[in-house]
Amino acid sequence: IERLLQEQHREVDVQRTNAERMRGDLSQAQAKEQDAMMGENEARREVHLAADRAADAETEVAARQERERAAAAALRDAANDVARQLAQKDVDQRELASAQEKESLRKTEEINAGQAVDSQERTVSQLEQENIDFGSRRRSVDDDEKPLLEQEVRLREQRDSLETKEMKLRTDFQSFTGRTARSGS
Repeated sequence: IERLLQEQHREVDVQRTNAERMRGDLSQAQAKEQDAMMGENEARREVHLAADRAADAETEVAARQERERAAAAALRDAANDVARQLAQKDVDQRELASAQEKESLRKTEEINAGQAVDSQERTVSQLEQENIDFGSRRRSVDDDEKPLLEQEVRLREQRDSLETKEMKLRTDFQSFTGRTARSGS
């Protein structure tokens, strides 16, 4: 019986050892299960965080794509504005060149007109001087002619007087010769 009892004790000891080992294994398994659950919870949190980050990233990507589209549209608008401004600049430069050419022609015409005016003023001044000189000469001639004209008037008067006297003498002569011829016949 003692042997049996010893065997039983041994067997109980083995069972106890097995039970303790099993409890240790169970503890380890429970610890692993708890670690696994914590890992699973951590993984779930990580998955949720990753999903949130992915959603945020998708939102950010969509926002960036929208900003890129807006920037591309702004770039196209700016390029169109630059093209319009360059075209306007070309038009303005052509108009400026035309205006400068017209201004140059106007200045040339102004210079030519000024020279023509100066020439005409010189001509007018020369003509005025010639007129003054002519007036002076004319007055001088008039002054010289006046006594001559007065003398010519006196000579004409004398001639008229002489002609009148000559006519009277002829008339008298004809009357005298007509009387003498009548008396002598």
